[in-house]
Formats: sequence, C-alpha cells, structure tokens
Amino acid sequence: MSEWTPLAPEDLPASRGRLPAAEVRRRMIQQGHHVIRERGLTVGLDDIRMEDLIAAAQVPRSSVWRLWTSKAEYSAELISTAVDPDGADLRRTSFDPTSRDVAMEMLGTFEGRLGTPEERRTALCELTRVLTQRNVERLIASPAWRTYSALLATAPAVTPTEARARLVGRLEEAEAQYHDAMTTFYETVFPRLGLRLRRPEYTYRHLAIAGAGVVEGLALRGVLASLTAPEGADTTGDGQPDSAVAHPLAVTLAEQLPGPSEGEWGLVALAVMGVVDAFVEPDPDGPRD
Repeated sequence: MSEWTPLAPEDLPASRGRLPAAEVRRRMIQQGHHVIRERGLTVGLDDIRMEDLIAAAQVPRSSVWRLWTSKAEYSAELISTAVDPDGADLRRTSFDPTSRDVAMEMLGTFEGRLGTPEERRTALCELTRVLTQRNVERLIASPAWRTYSALLATAPAVTPTEARARLVGRLEEAEAQYHDAMTTFYETVFPRLGLRLRRPEYTYRHLAIAGAGVVEGLALRGVLASLTAPEGADTTGDGQPDSAVAHPLAVTLAEQLPGPSEGEWGLVALAVMGVVDAFVEPDPDGPRD
C-alpha cells in the first residue's frame, strides 16, 4: 500500500458472507473520502490506487469492479460526492468564524476613536491587513482548501455525465454559500466604519467575489512557493518575505492609537486593500467628525 492509504475504520462491521452491493459502494466511497480528507487530492486523482482502497475497505475485488468498470468511473462518483456534508465535506471553507470574532474585537478597540476620516481610514486599513493575513495563512495551511481548489480544477476534465453535473452543482452551491457569508460580513462591518459602495450597480457580493479571487490566487502561489522556499521563509502571497513590501499608507495604527504597534503589510493584504478601495468610499451620511 502507498504511504497515504488509511487503515480500515474501526467501525466497519465484520463481513459475514457476501456483502450487498450497496455496502461495497458505501465502504469504497467512505475510504476515498477518508483519503481526500487526510491526504488531499491531486488534480488527476492519480494518487488514488484502487487496490489499496479495496484492501482498506475490506471488500471483494470482484464486487468493486462490478460496480465500477474502471477507476475513472469510481473517481467520478467519488469527486461528485466529495463536497457533500456526509462525504469528505470539502465544501468551500466559509469565512473563518474566529476571524469574524477578531474583527468584532478590533472594532471594539476602535470605539471612540472613529470620529475623524483619518481614524476611520486607520481602522479600515488595520482590519484589512490583519484579517487578510490571517485568511491567507489559514488557506495555505489547509489541506481541505487545497483539495477543494483541485476539485474546481478537476471538474472541467471530468467526462460530461450525471456525476459531473452533480459535482458542478455542489461546487456552485458551495461558492454561493461562501460569498453569502462574506457579503454579510462586509454589510455588517463597513457601515460601522462610515463606508458605502461607490456606485449603485456595485454590491458587497461583487466585493466578496473579487476579494476572494485575489486572496486565493495569491494563496495558491504561496502553496507553490512553499515547496521550494528555504525552511522558515514566509511564502504568504508571492513567495517573498512580507518585509519586502513596504507599508503603503501614511496613516498608521501606531500613530493613531496607543498600545499595539503596526505590523508589516504583505502583498496579499496590499492587493486586497486595492480591491476594497475600488468598491467603497466614505459615506457622507455616515459617522460625523
């Protein structure tokens, strides 16, 4: 067996006689989901060896090949269920609740210090810097997110079948759920910072989609860079240490508030700041000086 192959789950019942086809299918799909959760997924599913999965699932080889005539058929069914809550549950990772908590806590520290445009700008910049950095680090470290990205890349290569249609539908649903969560977050936070959308045709959902594209695109570069970077190097965003990107803003947290000192701006946070500025502006009907 290859080194990533899981052991058979302890809850597998001992087989007595011939296993029903439904039980063979359940065990094989369960084992495939376990591999995906634990070890990730290559775009072509080349790392999944059928013989290893059959042995781990404790099912007859002949029964497996009666259900699926090829590895491709099995793989199509496996990935079509990979984003199900009852499967590998690789639905797109929603906005991290702990990041939401951090945002609310940070807003609390700014209470009473949002009276001027400069102070509100400082709060926006610091929220963007801290939360973006948290998000990209979480993505780079997440096998589940890397596997989800692989599923997105795999879907167009899957033979057009009902299984692919199910996969695409589930991926679309997962994307929508994530964008819903981010939209709600922006709708909650930005008015408190005295911000509004720049144009009537803009929505916070547009901002959520654009921001996610920037963060995830650079996070993928960070994953690639981590494969060749020296040990201990910071590869969040573009494979370069964050210190290589100078702070672009004249107003800093350290200048506005006592206590925590300003951190450095990484490439991802700087790029997201540009997206935010493209979509929102100070609201003349918002908080007054």
